Amino acid sequence: METLGYFSAIIIGFFMELIGGGGSILGVPVFAYTFGFEAVTATAPSHSCR
Repeated sequence: METLGYFSAIIIGFFMELIGGGGSILGVPVFAYTFGFEAVTATAPSHSCR
């Protein structure tokens, strides 16, 4: 499951660079569902992806 999470994070980061943002809305579910973070805890790393 962690491999899927890392792969998803790479894909989200790639598309964030292409379109210039909007990755937080995709990052929170990846951190919450694949890594098991709570929604509040997943918000901080999703904002630091950019």
